[in-house]
Amino acid sequence: MNLVSTDGVVDSSITTDDNGNYAVHLTAPQKLDQSKGLQETLQVSLKSSDDGDMSSSVQVTASPDKASEIALSDNSFVAGKQGEIKGEVKDQYGNLALPTTIQSTATDGSIDQSVLSDNQGQFTLHYTAPQKLDQSQGIIQKTNLSFGFNNVTKNNVLSLQPDALSKISLNKAKPIVVGEKATITGVAQDQYGNKVLDGTTITESAKNGTISNGTDTSNGTFSFDYQSSTKVGSDALTIGSGDSTVTLSDSLTTVPDVASKAVITVPSNLQVGQTTTISGTVTDQYGNVVSNAPITLSGALTGSATTNANGQFSLSANVVQSGSISANVGGSSVTLTNSTGQAITSVSAVSAITSAIPSVQTFNNVGVGQQALVVTYNGIVKYSDKPFSIPLTNVSNGNYKIVVHILDSSNPKMGLQTGFTNGQGAYTGIYFTKGGFNSWSGWSSINNEYHWTTLTIGPWTSGNTSTDWVKISTVEIIKIS
Repeated sequence: MNLVSTDGVVDSSITTDDNGNYAVHLTAPQKLDQSKGLQETLQVSLKSSDDGDMSSSVQVTASPDKASEIALSDNSFVAGKQGEIKGEVKDQYGNLALPTTIQSTATDGSIDQSVLSDNQGQFTLHYTAPQKLDQSQGIIQKTNLSFGFNNVTKNNVLSLQPDALSKISLNKAKPIVVGEKATITGVAQDQYGNKVLDGTTITESAKNGTISNGTDTSNGTFSFDYQSSTKVGSDALTIGSGDSTVTLSDSLTTVPDVASKAVITVPSNLQVGQTTTISGTVTDQYGNVVSNAPITLSGALTGSATTNANGQFSLSANVVQSGSISANVGGSSVTLTNSTGQAITSVSAVSAITSAIPSVQTFNNVGVGQQALVVTYNGIVKYSDKPFSIPLTNVSNGNYKIVVHILDSSNPKMGLQTGFTNGQGAYTGIYFTKGGFNSWSGWSSINNEYHWTTLTIGPWTSGNTSTDWVKISTVEIIKIS
């Protein structure tokens, strides 16, 4: 008989034995049609070569070979997340295998230890990825899953990737000088400290400064340019990706620029050879105070000090002379101004004369308008000085006026008091100030009516302080009649 099979391979012909029995050898196909199930029904037809009308057919069920391969539909997981791993069990020819018990283990994370594939050759495993990834070989970690069945072990590679951005750390260098630009680098991480995926877009914004030229992540690292403001202090940054943002308070610190100006207070009553207190504040070009800065004065005033935490200083300066002054902070020149911003480039100082006896000249037989007596002082009369007296014995009789030449004073109220006295303690005097009246006429005759015998000169102390002074050149007695 001749044999024909719709699937597989059969003997082309067979011969019956004496009893009419026969045996057929069928080789099933390697690849089964599993559209209707895991097993395929094969149709074998037999036709007699002796009698063309005699034929028959038989159905044979073909099953897949034993399981030998595993195929996974998903091999990527996020750190710390739980999910399902779906797969199929196949035989050596790629046919889905009959229900098979699969033993599974994971190198990293946890997985169901055992599962049975279903009637479709499929299975589902529950897997939990580890929180902390090993990123020494790259951002995405490769880990092994091992499956055992039918005395066969198969390994599959699973990809573990980091979670979404949750943490930002900046690699901060030294503090940034106000008004300058610096490149800042940082590391973006997920909630478990894993570096985020390469190519993650990072956005940055600053409360005070401005940001530009930001980069996407590469090996978890990103960078941006930070332009600081002109204000000293700390700046808060907001950094994120998508819906995930991180606010870093006090993340960047700006410090003052180099010292550029010193706002100082200079006393008005400077006296050569003495010391005076100079106080002030050192700032940079933007007005930020500069702390712990050594300031040195030179020229007409000399001295040095170091600013405190608020940029302030107070120094005891030597008054060398009248003239120009300059200052430097840390070896660099700075501008000196007063509190209103007016530049201070020089100071005036007077020679300090204390309790000096003035030079006196007396002229006899003088006419009207002529000097009868001249007291030459050319110095300072201080608040604390005692009055001194000059005898009038060589001054002829007549009416006289007193003229005082005042050059300068510590304040508008400070002046000089002059007058005549007699032996009985009688006194008549007048107060002279700079800018006020400086002469007096109509005095009674010397040595006659009031018998004035002495000219008294001294400081006017009413309404003044112990540091006040008046600088005079001469005091004159001039005849008026």
